[in-house]
Amino acid sequence: MKRILALLMTLCLCYATTVTAFAADSTVSNEVDYLNYEFPAGHWSGTKTFTIENPHWMPFTTTYGTFKIESDYQSAEVQMILDNGLTNTYAIEYVSISNNDIHFEFKSSAQNLNVRCYPVNTSNVYGIRAMCWLY
Repeated sequence: MKRILALLMTLCLCYATTVTAFAADSTVSNEVDYLNYEFPAGHWSGTKTFTIENPHWMPFTTTYGTFKIESDYQSAEVQMILDNGLTNTYAIEYVSISNNDIHFEFKSSAQNLNVRCYPVNTSNVYGIRAMCWLY
């Protein structure tokens, strides 16, 4: 009887180990798409654009995002616009040091999106780092 019980316990442990190993192997990527564009020190003018991959480009799927800037200039402000490069604009925000971490959400079937940055208040001494996360 002890041998049968030991055999059953061994089989249960073998099956439990296999199930756990398969459950731990995730097929969904938790990778956050992070891009940042660091503008050089000194005054800059005109549009700066960078491209960011949309992690949820399937129709009817919501993508969430955050705009943020960093600078040693305490009055730094940038207008950031997120669009698909064609006709759709998903977010237009004024981002400053005092009003950072602006969150937004949208639905888009575009795989790649443009982040356009327009200077509003910059410094001749300090640079600005503009960042956009999509998740």
